[in-house]
Amino acid sequence: MSTPEFKAKIVKLCQRGSRSAGQVAEDFDLTETAVRFWVSQTETDAGQEPGLTNSEKQELTRLRREN
Repeated sequence: MSTPEFKAKIVKLCQRGSRSAGQVAEDFDLTETAVRFWVSQTETDAGQEPGLTNSEKQELTRLRREN
């Protein structure tokens, strides 16, 4: 499992726009799908994309366990 710091570094590299997600994934021996997910989730957490934030996902998981 990757650390949050590593994921943030990968996302920043993709967001700069100088390299595609595929190129970044290849450079760091990652799957392009994982890199694209990290970028998408970061944008969702920042309110730039629709969807559940990480904190909302965690709360939903907690509530499902309680139920």
